[in-house]
Amino acid sequence: MLFANFQFVLEYIGINFYKIYTAYFVPLCVLIPIIIFIPKYKIAVTEYKILFGYLIISACINVAGIVIGLRHQSNLWLFHVDTVAESVLLLFFFQKLANNSTVKKIIAVLLLLFPLACIVNLLLFQAGSKINTYPRAAESVLFILLTIYYWLQRSYETETMEWLQHPVNWILSGMLLYFSSSFCLFVFSNYLLDDAMSRHDFNLLRAVWSVHATLLLIMYMLFSVGFKKITDK
Repeated sequence: MLFANFQFVLEYIGINFYKIYTAYFVPLCVLIPIIIFIPKYKIAVTEYKILFGYLIISACINVAGIVIGLRHQSNLWLFHVDTVAESVLLLFFFQKLANNSTVKKIIAVLLLLFPLACIVNLLLFQAGSKINTYPRAAESVLFILLTIYYWLQRSYETETMEWLQHPVNWILSGMLLYFSSSFCLFVFSNYLLDDAMSRHDFNLLRAVWSVHATLLLIMYMLFSVGFKKITDK
């Protein structure tokens, strides 16, 4: 009986830690790169200001998700809003980084087509009561390819110390890590989550979203390092 009670306490602590970590702690960590960037705003180039705007909107969506969650209402529809806002602002970010006119034109087309695809998915395939795994997976592939393209264009920079001093390299490292891992998560999420729900395996559900939250946290931290590297030189 004592062991059973102890096991219940551990499970209770685990469930509450998971909720605090994924629903409150990680979403609010977006404030760290925001705070670091504020004193750098005047000396930052346009692409970093676009990224700052992305983080501001993400913070608003995160806070909205927390408030809605505290009211015990579904906030899954926010994934749809977040995907559109995220994709548009990050595409603008990469468009500013690109030094190839053809790539800029391709991104301009994507700025129109991708949000439309998200809306079509919302209306026809995955309603607001579901996570938009299809656009999320496609978005991940898109930003993985854009990150790799940028680094290939900058491949002449071979010195490690010089590479580490570029803010954009820290930022893109965070994006590549997050979107590469998120691609796997969202591609297999329908199977994983449906299987877990059918077996009432809530430990698997918590594990999946804890991993996602951790990857998001790492991206925020790498953004923060990148912003710290911004200088007026």
